[in-house]
Amino acid sequence: MSTIRPVVKFNPGEPVGSFCSRLAAAYGLRSASYFAELFEFSFWGLLNGGPRDMRIFAEITGVPTTRLDVGVASVGRDVMINGHRFARRFVDPLRCRLCPQCVIDGMGPQHNPTRSYSKVEWALKSMRCCPIHDRELMTFKGRTWQDSADFAWVVRENLKLIERSTSQLRSSPFEPYVSLRLNEDLVSDAWLDALPLQTAIHFTETLGAVMRHGSEPDLETLTSSEWVDAGREGIAVTSAGLAAVKEVLHEIASRPMPRGRKSLTMVFGRLAAEVLEFENDPGYREVISIMREVVGE
Repeated sequence: MSTIRPVVKFNPGEPVGSFCSRLAAAYGLRSASYFAELFEFSFWGLLNGGPRDMRIFAEITGVPTTRLDVGVASVGRDVMINGHRFARRFVDPLRCRLCPQCVIDGMGPQHNPTRSYSKVEWALKSMRCCPIHDRELMTFKGRTWQDSADFAWVVRENLKLIERSTSQLRSSPFEPYVSLRLNEDLVSDAWLDALPLQTAIHFTETLGAVMRHGSEPDLETLTSSEWVDAGREGIAVTSAGLAAVKEVLHEIASRPMPRGRKSLTMVFGRLAAEVLEFENDPGYREVISIMREVVGE
């Protein structure tokens, strides 16, 4: 199979689907799916890390599969992002999310939309704003899943909306932490860093929401701004270590309650309900054990 000359650069932290999408657009093709069809591989297979599709794409672009093996891929009921496993609840793989300022800056002085690229962290629902530009992420859904996953197509179809966006949302230390954990093999002795990324994100955000809104926050109705504030509150505690986490849990557990044996959900409310829902996922049992320890003290 012949190798083509990539007319766009494959960027660090870029999903392979975004690279394929921009390459197709740069060659004037109508979609990434059509590009894949011409070279006899599946765009959907490429998005999901299919070995055959990855091999063919690597051959035609000259980019090794070891470099291409980055991004978002379905694994049964879960989704893998850069080797981190997430339940589908925490990922938005069928809609395109982007920072409008990143897209505009990426186009460069020639205003070339194919130079803008997606970032793997944008697939996570917990990334609600860009820590570089303090801009709220925009979300787009195409007519089909192929359209939604075709980054260059999304940018081309929605460029005027992207350019007019003015929605500011001040980030916190939570967003760069998530991005760093997702994109680098972070080696640290810190308590939070030792947790699987889904657990670290979920517990941090929910703890922050409980700290701000009480033990039974209506998480389903929180705005993006309220979630960012929850991440700000939560990361200040969880990044400080286990002692700080226990201190806050003790404060939550000290509120007046009926006498008698107390369950975790009675003591910690929505926080306990959230972590217990994922009890069988890696990392959650450690958090549950800490909560039980606090209740028993």
